[in-house]
Amino acid sequence: MGTLLRHGSDEQKQLYLPKIASGQLRLQAFAVTEPDAGSETTRLPTRAIRRGDKYVVNGQKIFISRAKQSDLMLLLARTTPYEELKDKTQGLSVFLVDMRDIKGSSNSSRSI
Repeated sequence: MGTLLRHGSDEQKQLYLPKIASGQLRLQAFAVTEPDAGSETTRLPTRAIRRGDKYVVNGQKIFISRAKQSDLMLLLARTTPYEELKDKTQGLSVFLVDMRDIKGSSNSSRSI
């Protein structure tokens, strides 16, 4: 929840924080780990590409603790290609995903 507190928009904070604090919503999952990135998080290949006022996220996450118990999830994705950066720790963004909108098994591919 600290990421949302420090970096969320005012709209996100007003919409989600009271419900998280009261227990109406659960934010317990953080999607970082990927099968092809190894232990170097800066090399993760999941991309988020802006399309109008939304982002399209493509990639694969594994080992997301508490995903099935969460209503919301934080997801780490690359918004600038790794190869285009001098400082490889830049170009990463965190997205707040409402998992209640996701249909189907948590083991299948889906659009978020």
